[in-house]
Amino acid sequence: MDNIRLMLILALGAILFLIYQAWMQDYGPMQQTPIASEDQTSTLPSPAESAAAPTDAPDAPTPITDTEAPPVVDANTTQTSSASNLISVETDLIRAQISAIGGTIESMWLKEYARVADQPEDKFRLLKPQPPNMFIVQSGLLGGADVKLPNHKARFTAEQQAFALTDDADSMTVELRWSSETGVDVFKRYRFTRGSYLIEVEQEVLNNGAKPLQLRVYDQLQRTELYDPAKSSF
Repeated sequence: MDNIRLMLILALGAILFLIYQAWMQDYGPMQQTPIASEDQTSTLPSPAESAAAPTDAPDAPTPITDTEAPPVVDANTTQTSSASNLISVETDLIRAQISAIGGTIESMWLKEYARVADQPEDKFRLLKPQPPNMFIVQSGLLGGADVKLPNHKARFTAEQQAFALTDDADSMTVELRWSSETGVDVFKRYRFTRGSYLIEVEQEVLNNGAKPLQLRVYDQLQRTELYDPAKSSF
């Protein structure tokens, strides 16, 4: 009996050891593999860095923090840009006005749609810069605290104040330009296509300064609450 008891104890110990090994394999601590994180913020090198690697490490650009946000416009105080700041654009489907202040698309009329059926010449206005029913499209660039970049309040320049899609063209581009004293040039381009209501916007940044540049792009719609005079308030 003693021999049988000893064999049972040894067998039980072996089974417990195998169970422990299986548990450690399935549920034991796993070795963590480090994963390199990728910074999503764009960094533009200076011309000197693009040409050759410098002997001394350049000054690190000021990081962009999450607390930085596009300036907010108070819809109740928004005013229409003066005529000298407006750039008119016309295609086969739309008529628009872009402000040189920030490159904001302030006004847009849909040429194929009348505001009311019995007044076909009064076109439906999708965008307008003042209440009621203010609705505008803004865009800009943000950088570090010591970096000056054009937001939607910066003044741009254009080569002309009126653009029209000609009969023999399928598309056209309206280009605005902004330059800083530190050698940064920003080109904001709006592409209009025949037969389309879509406006494609791109911003090209040329860093001619001595330091690398960190930046990010923002786009935003500013609007007031919809007001319909024909709708009953009850």
